[in-house]
Amino acid sequence: MPNRIVTFAVLLFSFAVILFSFKPPEGTPVASINGQFHVPVVTLTVGYYYVFGAIAIAASLFFTVVACRRKWREHVEKFVDEPYLYYPGFVIFGSVYIITWLKSVASILSISPPHWVVYLVFYFGLALFLFISVLYFKGLLEIIRAHKTP
Repeated sequence: MPNRIVTFAVLLFSFAVILFSFKPPEGTPVASINGQFHVPVVTLTVGYYYVFGAIAIAASLFFTVVACRRKWREHVEKFVDEPYLYYPGFVIFGSVYIITWLKSVASILSISPPHWVVYLVFYFGLALFLFISVLYFKGLLEIIRAHKTP
């Protein structure tokens, strides 16, 4: 099933492009709370974005190469489909989601839009993250139960 592996590669490549394209302003604190909208603002230094982007590019290249050969692809799919690897994968997804979501809120605050835009992005992103988390853990429990039953 090369489509799943290629999908991982494209997703990681897109994430790397987003990371490489972002450049926070100089002198921006790493974490603060916006006084006007009362939402947290997280901005990492440029070096962190470059390191995370390089890791994403390397993983994208790995998945692209693996997708070319059936024997390699089968081993990687077996490893990726292991149910006990889903939780660490979700922790990685969750941390990336939260950091990029707060980064986007910080970017929106820098252009000073109307209040409703900030609140829409902030609270919709929070609700979406909680919804994805609940669905993920519900699916994870189903997968673990299916592996335990003979």
